Amino acid sequence: MNGSTIANKALPYDFNKPPQKPPTRAELGCWRAHANVWSQMIDENISTALILEDDVDFTVGIRKVLAGVSTHLQHLTGATHGEIYGLVDDNSWDMLHLGHCLASRPPADKHPKASRIFEAWEDEYAPVYDKHSAILPSSKSGKIRVLHPTYDVACTLGYVVSLAGAKRLLYQVGGPGGELYRPIDLVIWNKFTGGSLKGYTLNPSLFAQWKNGNAGDSDIPKETEWEMEKGSGKDIIQGVMGEMKKSWGERNHWKEIDSRGVRISNED
Repeated sequence: MNGSTIANKALPYDFNKPPQKPPTRAELGCWRAHANVWSQMIDENISTALILEDDVDFTVGIRKVLAGVSTHLQHLTGATHGEIYGLVDDNSWDMLHLGHCLASRPPADKHPKASRIFEAWEDEYAPVYDKHSAILPSSKSGKIRVLHPTYDVACTLGYVVSLAGAKRLLYQVGGPGGELYRPIDLVIWNKFTGGSLKGYTLNPSLFAQWKNGNAGDSDIPKETEWEMEKGSGKDIIQGVMGEMKKSWGERNHWKEIDSRGVRISNED
């Protein structure tokens, strides 16, 4: 963004067909902040990146927690040779949600096999959470972490994205049907439930948001709507997206799970 001018190529939708309710400037700024990191990963061939909101807080034992996450992520992805971050190939995972405000495992009625995939372990830094006691009944402390396939997930307090994930996110979130008239985290949520993005979520959340005011302490809802400017470059709009669709456009992770053998939970 530069003053009151917004480059059309930076918009997360086709500027010839704007959504009925275009995003506010603050919402666009949020989109660009995430998308710029994804783009930089691709430009510099960065294998993974940890992306944090600027107002998050986390436990002093984060190093130990992340070491546990790494070990159990390798189990879930089948990284039998100790592949870093469990990245066996480009289909291992797109996003690893470590900080969120809401998350749940895939529902058993829709995805019976995926709902049974998880890793659970005792973690001295985890809060006692009754909801997870049934997942790991052997736990005496009740301090349990669970790593499971991402389904419902809201907020982007802290997440890791892989290089392949950065490419998919740019296409799935910023490309055709990206729905960026909605908050970016809710668009990402829909992409996960729809199966076009693949990832894992840590529960309970490792990161939490620290507010100086109250829960509404954000500039995004306060911005007024803006009138989108139109410009040149119409002949190349969606050109790259057309090419990306060949590699990143057709996917349904839930069908992948149903069609091949998977590692079931380690509860036994």
